[in-house]
Amino acid sequence: YDLRAIDYFEQSLVICEDNADLHGQAVCLQHLGNVFKMQKDTRLAVDFFERCLAVRNKIGDLRGAADCHDSLGLVYYGLARFTEATAQYEDSLAIRTKLEDRWAQSDCYKSLGTAYIRMQDTDKAVQAFRLSLEIQQELGNDAGIVDALISLGL
Repeated sequence: YDLRAIDYFEQSLVICEDNADLHGQAVCLQHLGNVFKMQKDTRLAVDFFERCLAVRNKIGDLRGAADCHDSLGLVYYGLARFTEATAQYEDSLAIRTKLEDRWAQSDCYKSLGTAYIRMQDTDKAVQAFRLSLEIQQELGNDAGIVDALISLGL
């Protein structure tokens, strides 16, 4: 991404705001958050993801809200703010559980396990990785099973 991408997304955001298009606003805010995350401007990334989350919540877009929590978790993880990252991953997990999205639940457990390792909480990490493994086994996803087993071995 370059500055043109930011300009295009900002122009799109203005149009969506002028038209009261909340879904379009959320999409633009998510893209802007992603651009700033890639550019390592974490302050702006968090701002755009939080704004996106507010819009997603307002329109009842649970899947989109969970995606925002995941994005915020990634930013906080990158900043070594693991407590905040796990809080975001837990919020995402709660939504993914409500939606009965087993694939995404497994991903949340893997993200939690990775953050717990960085927090030196091995017990919680192992528990999270085991839950991810159980889901992957339930789904019959060999690649996911291998990934979960490798995580448990770390």
